[in-house]
Amino acid sequence: MKVNEVMVRDVKFCHPGNDLCQAAEIMSRNGCGALPVLDESGRLLTMITDRDICIALGKLNHRASDVCVSEVTSARYFACQADEDILSALQTMAAQEVRRLPVLDKEGHVVGILSIDDIVRYAKPNSDVSFEEVVMTLKAIYEHGEHGEIALPIRE
Repeated sequence: MKVNEVMVRDVKFCHPGNDLCQAAEIMSRNGCGALPVLDESGRLLTMITDRDICIALGKLNHRASDVCVSEVTSARYFACQADEDILSALQTMAAQEVRRLPVLDKEGHVVGILSIDDIVRYAKPNSDVSFEEVVMTLKAIYEHGEHGEIALPIRE
């Protein structure tokens, strides 16, 4: 199974100059917990999550409307390609302890978002993505501080 078979295509996003109130509003209105942060040309700069917003506001003790997205995000992100195999995306999620990956085209534009939640809906016994592979990925994501590759079951 390929990423493009599972990913969400209607991607909501924000820009580095948006304030945290605007980012939170986009997330709330669209039922998502993470947004790609795009530059003026539509290329991915980073991601921001609802958790990033909460932690930043707790640390800074400022109003959400007074803090820009660029102040609380780093230029680091992990992504995948639309034609990539789901198991490869699961490996990235596990190794980097992330539940969502932006899906990029060759020019770095976001064409989708792949979340572990999306993958769970498609997991089935004896299919391209098994329950065991998803559970192992989730365990790796939640075992903080133990970055590295997970050993997904070998398929014959």
